[in-house]
Amino acid sequence: MFDFISKLIHGRSDAKKNDQQVAATLNTHQQAEDKHKSREQERQLFLQKVDAAANDETILIELLGQCDFADGRFQVAQKIVSQSGMVKVLPAMRKLDKRVAKLLQTRLDEISENSQNDMAAQACVAAADSLLQQTVILSNQLVDLDKRYAQVKSFSEAVKAQFQEKRQALTNRLSQQIQLQQRILTLMQEFEHVEDHAASDLGRKFLDWQAKFDACSSDENAASLPKHLLIECQLKLNAIQDNWRRANAKSEPINETVSSPENNTPSELCVNVPFGSIGQGKPVNKPGNKKISKPHLSLSLEQIESSLQQMEAALEQGSVQNARQFDRELRDLDTKQSYANIVLSVELKERVNLARKELLHLLSWAKWSGNASRDELVNTAEGLAGLKLSPKEIVGTVSALREQWKQTEASSGAASKELWTRFDAACNAAYAPATQFFSEQNEQRRANLLQAETKLVDWQAQVQALLTPVLDSSNDQPEKNDWKSIVSTIQQMQQNWRGLGHVDRKDKNRLDKEFDTLLNQLRQPLAARQQEEVALREALILSASQLDSAQKNAVDQLRQLQQRWQIQAASVPLPRKDDQALWERFRAACDAVFEKKRANVESADKLRQENLQAKEKICLELQQVSLGELNEVQKMSGLIADARSAWRQLGQVPRADEQQIETKFQALLDGMQQQMIQLQERIEREKSQQILAKLHTCLQVEALLSSSAIDSVALQTLKHDWNTDALPNSPISKNLQKKFDLVCGLLEPSDGVADVGAYQERANIKRSEIEDTLLHLEILLGVDSPVELRRERLQKQVQVLQSSLKNGQDKTQVLELLNHLLSLPLNVDTKMQQRVETLFHKVNLKVQ
Repeated sequence: MFDFISKLIHGRSDAKKNDQQVAATLNTHQQAEDKHKSREQERQLFLQKVDAAANDETILIELLGQCDFADGRFQVAQKIVSQSGMVKVLPAMRKLDKRVAKLLQTRLDEISENSQNDMAAQACVAAADSLLQQTVILSNQLVDLDKRYAQVKSFSEAVKAQFQEKRQALTNRLSQQIQLQQRILTLMQEFEHVEDHAASDLGRKFLDWQAKFDACSSDENAASLPKHLLIECQLKLNAIQDNWRRANAKSEPINETVSSPENNTPSELCVNVPFGSIGQGKPVNKPGNKKISKPHLSLSLEQIESSLQQMEAALEQGSVQNARQFDRELRDLDTKQSYANIVLSVELKERVNLARKELLHLLSWAKWSGNASRDELVNTAEGLAGLKLSPKEIVGTVSALREQWKQTEASSGAASKELWTRFDAACNAAYAPATQFFSEQNEQRRANLLQAETKLVDWQAQVQALLTPVLDSSNDQPEKNDWKSIVSTIQQMQQNWRGLGHVDRKDKNRLDKEFDTLLNQLRQPLAARQQEEVALREALILSASQLDSAQKNAVDQLRQLQQRWQIQAASVPLPRKDDQALWERFRAACDAVFEKKRANVESADKLRQENLQAKEKICLELQQVSLGELNEVQKMSGLIADARSAWRQLGQVPRADEQQIETKFQALLDGMQQQMIQLQERIEREKSQQILAKLHTCLQVEALLSSSAIDSVALQTLKHDWNTDALPNSPISKNLQKKFDLVCGLLEPSDGVADVGAYQERANIKRSEIEDTLLHLEILLGVDSPVELRRERLQKQVQVLQSSLKNGQDKTQVLELLNHLLSLPLNVDTKMQQRVETLFHKVNLKVQ
């Protein structure tokens, strides 16, 4: 009873599920619609970009690569119209969008087909131009031109009008040639219809004919006439003229009177005998006629004699063919007929009859021999079928047999039909392998023609690919053409073209022109680039020739030029002859630089060797200097300075000897410098000794002041010792000399007593000052003081130390103290003088 509740609950749950499904469906539809709107907006935005970049293929190519829906790619592809752009995007579209790839490929095929069609059209115009340049135009050439014209699918209006104009000009030229030939043939037919060579109006006709012949021979199309036709026409015209002249000069009409022959007088010929009636019978005299007319002979006695002699000679040689030809020339001559214009002798008639009889005899033998020859020719032709001959040998043999058959027929007459049938069947059977061979050759030529045309189409695409610049994806700049591949392609195309089999001559000419046109598409830019490359290499040659070999980096610069040459030679190949010539010149320039560099090196080596010799000479001079010659420091110093200056002025020496010579020179200088120092020290020591000696003399003189009586002899001796040597120049020499002069002045006997006392008194007064100065100097010089003065020395040391700490050490303090000491009286006692001499000895040693 509660089933309806469960059904109601179940129905409510189903309704809820349905609502959820509907909501989910609506949500999905909404998302799909939003997505579709978003896609549509992106699509419209993309189409706007496409429309904005309609004239810039670079942007279109980028958009094509970025597009992710088919219709957009198709619309972008429709706007790419350049061949280079289509070639660039085609490989990517083949993998991504086949419809776009098909569109691009179709357009490229149309461009290629239109290019080939334009090339064919231009080739037709060029062929028409070539024919117009010829002096003779043949009908088969126009047929071939029309065939080529028919093969072109479409012409542009300008090219078509140009071709039609040239074709009409060719037609007019050919028509003029045909008309000219017809005029010559008509003129020759008029010559054939001349019956009476003695006619009164023949001279006028001859002039008319001559004018017509001259007009034909001088016509602008006269080169198109067969040469034999002009020659034959001229000969016939000359023969008519000769006959007319002879007829007017020799031939007079003869009137025969039957009743009275004595009254015959020359008069005009009253009867004209046609050429065909000569030799056919005698003129019939009717009984009622009083005059008998005789026929005229077109041949003269000279012509008859000449033809008869040639006929007799041919008969003697057995040449039936030539004899028959000369007999045809004498066919108008009848030995039984009397002629009005010529009288034949009996001997001449007998010779003619005998020759004709002999000719008939030979003809009978020729007929018999001809039958035998024909049998042999038939047997030979029938035996050819069993022989293994090449097609060329078959053609030559069969042609020779047929030619012999024709000659036999010409000399011996026609053969029987049965025999001719056998011979013809045998020749055809023998010729059958050659026919098959030539048929196969024709098939092969057609196959070769198809292969050649296919290769031309393939090569056209290859050429376009080689000449089409490829954009670099990094900077959108066109890359350089691969000239090495272009040269290789040209050589390969030429080699493959030469390897093609034979084709018909008319097709061969057309294919060769198309191939040359295609090859020129590569040759022309290659030639232009090669010219630029020649200029670049000429610049490298000039740079190499202008290098300064004296520069240190000349070799490095030359190697850089060689590297650039190798790079250029690898990138742009030149014709072998030009490349070899340029390389020889470049190598000669490089060799010249290396040669100059080598010469410079040799010159530098020579100069270094000379410098080495000069430096060795300087060293030798320094070694040979005697030490006895160097008594003065200044001389030694000047010698060292001169040696250094001369050494610096010299250049470099070989590296192998540089260290050794420098060491040697420096050692010599060091030795001389040491000698100079030693000399200077010796001189200083000598000066010090002299000063000490002068000081000792001065102290001795001053000691005389302490004596009770002045010893004048000792004084003179000391003054003599003082004056013996000059006092060396020294900072204390002046004070020492001053002290000596002062003491000597005190010791003078005239007025020196009072002064000596004063001097001694002053010495006693200054004793403490003297002691203090001596202690100060002893402390400064590190000399020991007397033992009894130990305490005073300690005190003085403290004062000296404090003064040094306060004022610092003064190097001139010792010299000042010495000069002050010399200004004091030193005659106090002997011990004090000894202390003074000790200090002076110490000062001089420390100065050194």
